[in-house]
Amino acid sequence: MILPVAPARMSKRRNVRIAIIIGLAATLSHALVGEWTSFTHLNVIRDMEGYKGNLFVATTGGIRKLPPAGPEKVYRNTEGLRDVGIASLAADERGEVYAASELGYIYHYDASADDWEILGTSYRGSGWRMSKRALLYRAGYLVLGSEKGLSFYNIARRVADANVTKLGAISGAPVNSVLFQGDTLFVGTSRGIFKATIHVDKLLTDPQINISNPAIWSQVPGTDGAFWLDPSPHPESTYTEDSLSLTAFLASNKENADDDPSLRAHGFLFYGPNGIASEYEGSAYPEGKAKVSAWGLLTIEGKPISLSHRFETIIEVGGKWYVGNISGLFRYYPAAGVTDPILNPEDIPPGDASAIKANRFGVYVFATPHVYGLKNKHWEMIPGLDVFNNEVDSKDRGQHAFDVRGPGEFYLGTWGSGFHAYRDGEHMDFESSNSCLPSAVDSIVNPNFPVVWTQSPYKDKGIWLGIYVVNRPYRVGYYDISKRTVTCFEPKGRGVEPRNFQVVGDSVLAVVTAQGVEAYRILDAGGSVTLDPANLLARLGDPGEPILAGKADKFGNFWVTTEGSHLLYVPTIRFDPDTARAFQSLDGFSGTSCKNLEIDPLGHLWAGCREGGVFEITPARDSLAHGFRRYGLNDGLLSESIFNLTVDNDDAAVWVTTEKGVVRFESGSRPTSPNLSAIKVFPNPFLAKHAMITFDNLAVGSEVQVTTQSGSVVFQRSLASGTGDQIRWDGRNMAGERVREGVYFYVVRSAKELRNGKLIVAR
Repeated sequence: MILPVAPARMSKRRNVRIAIIIGLAATLSHALVGEWTSFTHLNVIRDMEGYKGNLFVATTGGIRKLPPAGPEKVYRNTEGLRDVGIASLAADERGEVYAASELGYIYHYDASADDWEILGTSYRGSGWRMSKRALLYRAGYLVLGSEKGLSFYNIARRVADANVTKLGAISGAPVNSVLFQGDTLFVGTSRGIFKATIHVDKLLTDPQINISNPAIWSQVPGTDGAFWLDPSPHPESTYTEDSLSLTAFLASNKENADDDPSLRAHGFLFYGPNGIASEYEGSAYPEGKAKVSAWGLLTIEGKPISLSHRFETIIEVGGKWYVGNISGLFRYYPAAGVTDPILNPEDIPPGDASAIKANRFGVYVFATPHVYGLKNKHWEMIPGLDVFNNEVDSKDRGQHAFDVRGPGEFYLGTWGSGFHAYRDGEHMDFESSNSCLPSAVDSIVNPNFPVVWTQSPYKDKGIWLGIYVVNRPYRVGYYDISKRTVTCFEPKGRGVEPRNFQVVGDSVLAVVTAQGVEAYRILDAGGSVTLDPANLLARLGDPGEPILAGKADKFGNFWVTTEGSHLLYVPTIRFDPDTARAFQSLDGFSGTSCKNLEIDPLGHLWAGCREGGVFEITPARDSLAHGFRRYGLNDGLLSESIFNLTVDNDDAAVWVTTEKGVVRFESGSRPTSPNLSAIKVFPNPFLAKHAMITFDNLAVGSEVQVTTQSGSVVFQRSLASGTGDQIRWDGRNMAGERVREGVYFYVVRSAKELRNGKLIVAR
């Protein structure tokens, strides 16, 4: 079966880039409104390729470049990689380097700009997922392997000419590796190794050798079904069905004979994820120079190497061998027989970070079993915290039970080990009433501890906890920070899963459950905070499908997301028995499984969805004026699969955890400055490589004007309400033309002040 592919829609390449790298945490002073900035995990190695002495390394979080001398460089979505999950690399006969991402984006390394450009997409439109290391260059084509078959991408035309899903009698088998030997293409699949004579100049024209003809494919004898051959397996290895089915090729120059003589000329072929994963011609890598076993055992020039995990890829550059696997990158010096790890250059926390919190105390992520804090662009593990949390559950359901209430003060509700309070690395014990935390109650995670699903701060006094117990109504716990006590309440509500809490107006606790929203009065008097579980102030009706998260906006509307792709709200809710409780929908919303709903300082709502990315909802007093905006890969978001989302109320920055790392969005909702005392204008001078000049830290109602030395106005703009505290200028005049080199004057006016200065434009 062959699938014709329509030409990919190309986005215009950016020829200029912002020279100032946007910092984070302690170096956030020049973040640009509307910009996404990301942290990714770079230690899961999938493929490597050499280029003019440089080593390019494909990882799950972008591409690393190790030059012959100087510091390592990292390429992510800000350097042209729309999808940073890089699956494979390849080079053509001129040494040009290409990369393919998991989602099928095809990239080319632009050496002049030292970044990557998107050529297009291979089979992304069909939902195919790229297999790691399965990429080769051949006569103007990139041959790619995916979970559903082969793709032939025409580099000149920037389009996939064909997708092949049938090899002989086999249909839809995942292609784990590809290898050319002469005109013979070998394809390693989970159902065996197949080969065909391929003439790329006649891919679709000659019916006898057309790749749409299944008859051109034959299976290599002896490779029926799950195929494995390793002459020296680790003695403690356990061969699972998964490891067998993913194995693709064999090393044919070893003791074991191969039924196909044409393969014997090779030194190495693919092993898939259980072994060596690069192809080496016998002429380039003489037989016996390197031998590999799939289970972390390698011999190069007679000297053994042992690593903790299976090999994914290996390559020789500049007389040194580089080995990559799921735990990182290693350099081997044959003369000394020494192996050194090449550390992740930015100390990014593990990819299993499920919860995130950002406030005036800093930015922290909870990645089971540790908490990491962001400091000077690096993530540092907080000492003394080691908390078990069921990773799958926390990601699937959205982790709302992680909070930071002061420097070194952390509160963690977990799936499997109850509630934990830490201060300066020490675990703080607490007393629990009603035996609800911890207690020997039924739980799907651990029979000795209930699940703490959510938490919500109450003033500076304490934290409300949502406690989930199987087959029982949910419980509400109140942790008193000063007294170190947990008081438990049993509301008469019908829901069993307290998915989200919000304290509304300091006196109402809104509890979002799978079946609706319930509200209870908070009683705060005499130094004691309690909840009257029998006094149900209001119950918002069941919307017809399970609710995931809820939040009240500044106009009094109460919003909820559902397990489908709906965003619903109750207009102008009042938590009393007479409140209208009918849900309305915001039409056009398309996020699926949006487990996070947060509010920023200007009252905008932010939803993080497992499918669809991030949505910014702008509520209004008139329900007809509600609106929203979606952020996805095309906008610079790291991934469209969101685990957790938080908003820093001090600067309105939106922080997101995804399966590909942590990402920050500089929201336009951040408060404006009270005056112009902290105004900044950068970059100055404005060079050809710069995209924008930014006027930062503006006051409410500020106006920016740029003039020539003779007084002609070339740029003028006012700061619109709700757009943040920045105005940016792209260096063009009122007619849209680039201004000439020279000195320009700027004036910034607010209602009470005026600031002026000079700008230098240099091309």
